[in-house]
Amino acid sequence: MKHRGARILENSPTAPLSQSLSELLVGARTVQLAVGYLFIEGLTPLLPALRDLECSSLLIGNVVNRLPEEQIRLEQAARSTADVHGEGDSFARSVREERDRTATLTALNLRRTIDSLPRTTQIDHTVVELSSLIASGRLQVRVYTGGRLHAKVALVSYGETDERAPGLAIVGSSNLTMPADPVDYEANCDLDILLEGKENFRRLTGWFDTYWSAAQDFQKELFEELARRWPDEASPL
Repeated sequence: MKHRGARILENSPTAPLSQSLSELLVGARTVQLAVGYLFIEGLTPLLPALRDLECSSLLIGNVVNRLPEEQIRLEQAARSTADVHGEGDSFARSVREERDRTATLTALNLRRTIDSLPRTTQIDHTVVELSSLIASGRLQVRVYTGGRLHAKVALVSYGETDERAPGLAIVGSSNLTMPADPVDYEANCDLDILLEGKENFRRLTGWFDTYWSAAQDFQKELFEELARRWPDEASPL
C-alpha cells in the first residue's frame, strides 16, 4: 500500500470523512461503526458501499445516557448497601430499568430527528436503502445504554487475500454519520486517523466487541420509526 502505519484524514467540506470511509469500503467484507449519535442524512454517502458488504454493525450512543451526578452517587450508595445486606438483585434490577429507560429515550430522540427530516428525493432514497439493509439482516444496529458512548470508530475488514487484511481502522473526533459542516468546519476542528497493522485492528475490534455485547438491539426500533414516517418506502421487516 502507499501509506503504512497511521495517516491523518481530513474531514472538510471538500474532503469529507464519509468519502474516505466509502473508499475504504470498496472490496471490504464487513464494517463496524461506533458513533456517538445517529445522523440519518450522514449515512447517505455510505449506502452504495454498505449494499456490497456481507454485514454492517452500527453501535450508537446518545447523550441522554449521561446520568446526573446525584443519581450516580445514589446508585453507588445503593450498591454498597446491597453488598452488605445481600440485595444485589435489587440494584441489578434498577440498572436494567435505567438502561431500558435510556433505550426508550433514544428511540424518542430518534423519532424527533426523523420527524425533522425534509421530504426530499435523497432522503426518500436513504430511507428505502436503510430499510432494505435492516430487513435483509445486513445492517445490525445496537444502542449502548451503559453510559455515554463518545468514541467514533470505524473498523473495516477484508478477505484473507486482500493486502489490507485483516482490516483498517479510523479513529477520531468526527462523527462518522455526520457530514462536515461548511459553515462551522473551522470551529469544530475535528481530527481523524487511519490506522493500519494487525495489532491495532485486533485491539480495536476487541474494544468494539466488548461494547457491542453490552448494547441492546435497536434495528427494530429504527426500522419502525422509518416506516412510521415513510410507510410507502419502508419494506416489511
